[in-house]
Amino acid sequence: MLRPTPIISTERCNLRLFEESDIDNLYSIYSDNEVMRFLPGDYSRDVAERHVAKFAEVFDERGYTLWAVESSETVEIIGRVGLWPLKGTEEVELGYVIALSYWGRGIATEASKACLDYGFKKLELPFVVAITVAENLASLRVMEKLGFQFVRKDNYYDTDVLYHRLEC
Repeated sequence: MLRPTPIISTERCNLRLFEESDIDNLYSIYSDNEVMRFLPGDYSRDVAERHVAKFAEVFDERGYTLWAVESSETVEIIGRVGLWPLKGTEEVELGYVIALSYWGRGIATEASKACLDYGFKKLELPFVVAITVAENLASLRVMEKLGFQFVRKDNYYDTDVLYHRLEC
């Protein structure tokens, strides 16, 4: 069955559903210790494969997911960005992971803004949350640029995090 694939385009990237052919590219990003140092868990190739299937499943169920981020220039997968159900809640979380070679270029902010626009305009979400560990200063800067406000310290995914929220 073909699934409608929303394409979200920004100035420098396209967001689309992951495909099986993207598994190795996603695993390449996951296998970079610097990229993944603040994200708890195992990020093996098998996990990347399961994630690609889970991203499609969540999209089918909820109308949002973590999308593949393609560079408009090179058409390579440079990360994953999108909306995701925050574990143990009814809330929607913004998440982003960008390949190290693309850090410092504003890609996470640009792609995240497009996801937030999708969530607020198309899905009519009243708010979106974002979490990160206190040490992840780059992620905190992205949240700040997007307008997220710190709400509280909390624990999600067995990790102490700073919980932020952005109203529509």
